[in-house]
Amino acid sequence: YAAISAFALHPIYINLQRVAGKRNQHIIKALNKKQKQLNKLEEIDYEQVIHFKINVLRELFELDNLEFLKDEKFKDFFEDNHGWLVPYAAFCYLRDKYGTSDFSKWKTHSVYNIEEVERLCNPRSKTFSQIAFHLFVQYHLHLQLKEAADYAHKKGIALKGDIPIGIYRYGCDAWTASELYQLNMQAGAPPDDFAVKGQNWGFPTYNWKKMEEDHFEWWKQRFHQMSNYFGAFRIDHILGFFRIWSIPTDAVEGILGRFIPALP
Repeated sequence: YAAISAFALHPIYINLQRVAGKRNQHIIKALNKKQKQLNKLEEIDYEQVIHFKINVLRELFELDNLEFLKDEKFKDFFEDNHGWLVPYAAFCYLRDKYGTSDFSKWKTHSVYNIEEVERLCNPRSKTFSQIAFHLFVQYHLHLQLKEAADYAHKKGIALKGDIPIGIYRYGCDAWTASELYQLNMQAGAPPDDFAVKGQNWGFPTYNWKKMEEDHFEWWKQRFHQMSNYFGAFRIDHILGFFRIWSIPTDAVEGILGRFIPALP
């Protein structure tokens, strides 16, 4: 529930060998020692793994010299995912620049402006190469997951994707379309035998009335993107589509919430 995007794939899952290809295998071979060291750990050191992979990806990105932008497959991927991909790449650039995904703390661009984002992502801008890195990573993640999904489908295996109902309040989705969420509320669960003070999950609830205005386009985009890989979906906490336990943001425990909608 703390993913910075409901659409993007996480770089920690990327296969570096496949990104490198035959042309850059010498880079991967030089990293075998570090790879073995990480794989021998009793528990996965996620922080060290992602740090390691991002550094290698940046090196491979520099060697690519933006050639991937000319790839017809990339052009199709970019066109099909432009709505979320461009804001996501800009968000990642600004997150790294200011050292936090809490966009309210950014010195610039804390309020989303589509024209400013398009300027940042313009190939002629000074920021483009830093932003293009995130396009490069998402493109390769897409290729790899699509290849794996297609292989499974050819073997007669159906894949079901998990869709958490919530979004992160300090993520790209909240930044780009804050009006779609009740940012002054947080979702959770009422008190029960397992949690006598209720549960507070922290993520904002949805502004369903606002979402209805464009016929739930955000959800349509989300399902469209997921359908690239999955033939079925499990929506975690689907009850939240009909009613959800809403807690004020100044509350710590879930006990101060109420069901919305609910009979008074």
